[in-house]
Amino acid sequence: MSSITFILENRENFPLDETLLKNHQSIISMKNHKNEIYLPDANLKTMEKLVKFLEISERELRKIPKKLHDFETSMKDEYSFYWFKELDLSQNDTETAFKLTKTSNLLEIKDLLNVCCKFIASIINGKESHEIRKIFGIKNDFTPEEEESILKENEWINMNYNDDKSYTEDVFKDIPCELFESICMGNDSNEN
Repeated sequence: MSSITFILENRENFPLDETLLKNHQSIISMKNHKNEIYLPDANLKTMEKLVKFLEISERELRKIPKKLHDFETSMKDEYSFYWFKELDLSQNDTETAFKLTKTSNLLEIKDLLNVCCKFIASIINGKESHEIRKIFGIKNDFTPEEEESILKENEWINMNYNDDKSYTEDVFKDIPCELFESICMGNDSNEN
């Protein structure tokens, strides 16, 4: 079989034997007339991890589930943690995880995409909004006053569901009775 050349973000060529892609026909169908596929978000490190995933998943096809959603949560976790370790994904190198996520999405490698998303979810799990913005490099568009106002308007987000019944009263206290009744009864509030 021939090889496909992946053109990476820095215009570097990364050739890959098509036999490794035999279970991923969608990738093969993406190549142009020169047997090339452009990957704008991939670099050499990303491709090395992608190739490792393809090699191991090909070799271990019977041991590793094809579709994560067919298995119990505990199996999904074992599967994901296996790949975190095998792919040497590090919470200190989120750039590689993001590039691998984008690349697996573009190439439609669903199992790798699921693993990458699970990894990113594990990174942001339990983090405050400012920590998540820092991880993703997102600029805070809100002034301190706006942020305080939003937090005050949405106090219920940080409330504990196991609080006493005053929680329910606090959450619904500003909703007009007619609207609340309409929502509960499934009626359109605009009906006469």
